[in-house]
Amino acid sequence: MTRATTARLYGILFVVSTAFPVVASLMPAEALTRTMGVLDVAVAFVLLAVGIYIVSVSAPVTPAVNARAVAWYRVSATVPLVLLAVFFTAASRVEWPVLLVGLAWRAWLFYYTLPGALAFLQSDVRRLTR
Repeated sequence: MTRATTARLYGILFVVSTAFPVVASLMPAEALTRTMGVLDVAVAFVLLAVGIYIVSVSAPVTPAVNARAVAWYRVSATVPLVLLAVFFTAASRVEWPVLLVGLAWRAWLFYYTLPGALAFLQSDVRRLTR
């Protein structure tokens, strides 16, 4: 598997993994099944494992990768504002302990691994253009 493919898989895993706490926080507690919990933990484990792999064997982070990471950080900085708006408009319909715990560690992992994942994507582009 190429580094770019690994980075793309990581992005897909992030979307899927983040969907679990979002959906779980919006569903009634009695509607949540054990299967959903097991799937959430399994996907989260794979996500964390791929994140550790990316950080441990990451290609060098160039100034271009850093610039792209900063651009992603700026865009993702709007998420707390969106959550604040949801809190003020629909607080009673969201299970906040479920949502915030699920999003908090995923946000940390995203910010910690983003430069490495972007370097993975860029390393394959450099390899192909040589």
